[in-house]
Amino acid sequence: MKKILFVCAMFFAIGSSVAESYSINVFANVDGAAGKQIEQVNSAMKQANIYSDYKISPFADSHNVHLTMYLTKYPESQLVNVENTVNAIAANTSNFSVLSSGVTLKASDFLMLDVTNTPRLQILTDKLVASLSKYRDINTKIPAWAVNYPEKVQMFQEYGGPNVYEGFDPHFSIFAAKIPSGERGDFDERVDEVIDNLSFSPATIQITGLGIGIANENGQIVKVIKEYSFKK
Repeated sequence: MKKILFVCAMFFAIGSSVAESYSINVFANVDGAAGKQIEQVNSAMKQANIYSDYKISPFADSHNVHLTMYLTKYPESQLVNVENTVNAIAANTSNFSVLSSGVTLKASDFLMLDVTNTPRLQILTDKLVASLSKYRDINTKIPAWAVNYPEKVQMFQEYGGPNVYEGFDPHFSIFAAKIPSGERGDFDERVDEVIDNLSFSPATIQITGLGIGIANENGQIVKVIKEYSFKK
């Protein structure tokens, strides 16, 4: 009996000593232009009863509007290194602008406000990945959606994220839906009709700083840890 209790105690001690990892979204802070366009999209979706019919909660109702630059997991012990690194990069970056380019419903049932990539935006995300990937949790599991894409698997194995370097696809997430397969055709058709009827014009969006936040399974910020403004 004593031996059993000893073994149980050992397992408990080992389990308690395992370092916790956090899903961390290093994101770009932006001015209000992106939020206004997202509000326009949300209003159109609500008027078409998309949100009520499919039980969808738009992200802007409860999460910060942000542009994800690098999303991966880090052990708790490395968070201070993440903060110091992001702070240093922000301190040496000045404000710049990007353009929104349209609204797209992805195969994963995420609705996105797309952003036209620029050399400055790509350089910034590349710098973050190159500087932060060494701190990541190497035991993080690849997202299920990325498993069938060899190039995404390779990126994840090397950098802890499937959407880095040439895979970087800048966007603002508007919502994530969970649509039964039997309803997907009707859902896609209705959402696409709303998108087609939007009076959309590209908007100039100012990138004003970087932030660090704990992210949920949809990459949305549930808790902001730090925010750093760019030098003007």
